[in-house]
Amino acid sequence: LKHPENRTIGRVLTSGHHLLFIPLICYLLRGRGVIDRRAWAVSAVITSLLGCFGRLVPKMVSYRGVREPVYVNVNAAHEFWRDVKIPFLHLFDRAPAWQYLPFLIAV
Repeated sequence: LKHPENRTIGRVLTSGHHLLFIPLICYLLRGRGVIDRRAWAVSAVITSLLGCFGRLVPKMVSYRGVREPVYVNVNAAHEFWRDVKIPFLHLFDRAPAWQYLPFLIAV
C-alpha cells in the first residue's frame, strides 16, 4: 500500500491482515516467550502451498483501460518485493520454482 496505484479498496481489504498479524502474535505469545518448534514446520508447509499457488498467477497483469501492466507478484512467489532494498533477499529473484521456493520458506 506504499505506492498510490496499490491503494484500491480491494488491495486495502486483502492486505489489512498484515497490520494485525504482529500485534496478534505478540498477544498470543505473552507469558510464553518462545514459539513452539512445530510452528516452523506448519509455516513451511503453508508457505510452500501459497508459493506454489502464487506461481500460478502471473507476476504482471494487464487491464483494459490501463496503459501499463500491474505488478501483482502474489505471495512473493516470483521474486522478493521490489521496494525492499536488501540485496541478500533478491538472490533468487526470477529463479526457477525449485530454487526459489526453498529460499522463500527459509527467509
